[in-house]
Amino acid sequence: MRELGGHRLLHRIGSGPLGHTYLGAGPDGQQRAVKEVHTSWGPPSEAGRRIETVLRCLDWMRDTGPDSPVARHTAHVVGGYDPVADRAWTAAPWLGDGTHAGGSTPAVCLADVRHPLPAGAILHLMYQLASLARQLHSQGLSLSGLKPTNLFLTARGPVVVDVHLALALRELLHHRSPADPAPHRPFLWADPAWLPPELRRFGTRTRTAGSIHAVGAIAVFACTRTPLRPATDAVDALTHHKHTRRWTDEALARWAANHGNVGLKLKKTALRSVRHRPWTRPGPRRLERIIASPLWGNHHRTEYRTAWEEEMRRLLRAGPGHGVPVAPPPPRVIPAPGPSTAPPGGRRAPVVSAASTVPGRTARDRTASRPTGATAGSRGPATARDTSPPGRPPSPAAPDPAVTAVDRTPAPARPVTGASGRVPPPTWTVETNGPLLAPPLPLGSLLLLTCGNEAHAVDTTTGSREFGIPLPGTAESAPVRWDGRMWWALREGALSGHNLNDPHHRVRLELDGDPGSHSPVVLDDRLWTGTTGGLFEFRPLASSEAVGRLLPQVEEPVVSPLATDGVRLWVPTERGGLIAVDPSTGVVHGPHPPWDAAGCATALLTDGAYIGDATGTVRRLNTAAVTRGRWTVSALPVSAPPVPHEGLLLVTDHGGTVTALALDDGAVRWRAATDGDGQRPVAVLGAVVYVCGARAVRRLDAATGRELEPLTQDGPTPTSVTVTRDHLHVGFADGRLSTWRRHG
Repeated sequence: MRELGGHRLLHRIGSGPLGHTYLGAGPDGQQRAVKEVHTSWGPPSEAGRRIETVLRCLDWMRDTGPDSPVARHTAHVVGGYDPVADRAWTAAPWLGDGTHAGGSTPAVCLADVRHPLPAGAILHLMYQLASLARQLHSQGLSLSGLKPTNLFLTARGPVVVDVHLALALRELLHHRSPADPAPHRPFLWADPAWLPPELRRFGTRTRTAGSIHAVGAIAVFACTRTPLRPATDAVDALTHHKHTRRWTDEALARWAANHGNVGLKLKKTALRSVRHRPWTRPGPRRLERIIASPLWGNHHRTEYRTAWEEEMRRLLRAGPGHGVPVAPPPPRVIPAPGPSTAPPGGRRAPVVSAASTVPGRTARDRTASRPTGATAGSRGPATARDTSPPGRPPSPAAPDPAVTAVDRTPAPARPVTGASGRVPPPTWTVETNGPLLAPPLPLGSLLLLTCGNEAHAVDTTTGSREFGIPLPGTAESAPVRWDGRMWWALREGALSGHNLNDPHHRVRLELDGDPGSHSPVVLDDRLWTGTTGGLFEFRPLASSEAVGRLLPQVEEPVVSPLATDGVRLWVPTERGGLIAVDPSTGVVHGPHPPWDAAGCATALLTDGAYIGDATGTVRRLNTAAVTRGRWTVSALPVSAPPVPHEGLLLVTDHGGTVTALALDDGAVRWRAATDGDGQRPVAVLGAVVYVCGARAVRRLDAATGRELEPLTQDGPTPTSVTVTRDHLHVGFADGRLSTWRRHG
């Protein structure tokens, strides 16, 4: 495609939930950011008509007066339907270095400003955006989903270059016919890192509180250079965003401590605007009064406007990349065990420091990684990403001198020994194109490795490669055997089935949504998989045109790992907790009251299941999915599956702390701090617990929690530890797989 809507397309500059964005030249020669609306949003002609309706509404509000918020703080956008290309489109002014917004006013993208703005300038920004949200919502439009790449700073105030038109297109998706050739419905209509919690579900409706959340999220970013709820995709937005809010709160508190009373006022105002429950956020007019109280409103607004103008003069003179860098976060600490974790009798469980058990090592404070700001340069209104994915947040609990994080600096070369004797070198190591995000799958004498867009079969004994399997997409989970084929779940929204005798022959089954990094499961000769569109069931293939059946009883996205005990299907959900599905009748059993279990993995035992949650609580359910016990083990989320071992339940939280609970009474036997992220399960072999750390595989004594010498030296991040009957396999982020033969 070379032209769209009368604009000559120069090159592609990014993509988002609405479609692809190109740098284009208009009929008048002016550069514009041209967005091609994806066909999955509905018929292009109908989508174009809806876009024209929204833009006419914006033009009408802009014509009400030059001083109206829409006229001052939005860019003029055009769009419609191109019958030649058969695509709906929009075009906004291209803003960047050397360009202007609204005539002769220089503009700087907020995402390119790599230092925090002054408190007064941010309050001015919030006041102007609140006024804009009030006028937009009077006509049914919203600022929800606004991100820094779509917000430009000028001397006259902020300029929004992309009011989300996807809100006007979502209703089309509810009237799609089953014969619609487009297989995927857009699950998120904006960047998931910038959506309010209530709008991260398909079919929800935006309200004024969503725009207030956008104002608060922009203010937090302007202070800390960090998204409020960092997320990499739709699945991550639903599962891993829960533990990032406290980290952002602490970063905002550190920033406010250096900006006096104005900084404290901004902190309180921003946090009220981004409250989790929408009905607890202030409305636009109430937010304006909080920023500039009625008694001293004019005085405060003048102060904030002066601070804004001074900052804009400095920015436009020095460039967006100059300024004071963001202060690093404090050293990371592991939370101390709470009072609810103490066993009966009042005695605390022994807390094992990861630094105190290894001779010759010293404990040093580790600094938690944090995302870096976007690089400076020209930006259009819809580039792909604002910041790099964040690192793991620091723990919210107070430091405990008995449990501290350890600086895992490379140790000098010396024999690796432990409590059980010398740790031998790996029997063999194989290198792939990596990364190995999924554990290897044993298949008799073969080991099946999944690494992105290809899979490899290697000999379990020697590590030699037998054959390769090209995958028509990106797979981040292990395959399953079903209907005579090996099936991979692809992040592009499909299941790919391959016959190992003919790896190049494959069958593709379309999914409605993203399956995430979780494998499908097989139960009653049927294949079950969860996606952002729900829970789907596939029956044995009569032809390659088989279509999955959506289970209507589960009316929400299923983006958590499924599990089966051979009788029922266990599904972690957000609204219903851990539910059990009877495949023969479709009846769903769930706990009362339910809780949020999205993103958490299940451990199955003969008498039921164990699962963690986002609050650091581990729950035990019987076979009827009725809660029979709960234990608070951490202040951080527990998403990895608990691992049973000889009367103990090994639980890992997102701070890397491993806790051993007694299966009979839930008492805490021991704790051990590691440098892992807690999002991968531990493995147990004999009397040793293996933990994927930040740079090596850590080993703990299963009886006491005492740390032994690591299995591997510091190097690439280990991604999985798999124990089979004869071998121990360790996968790494660089694509290597090392295997140790089990002795004894």
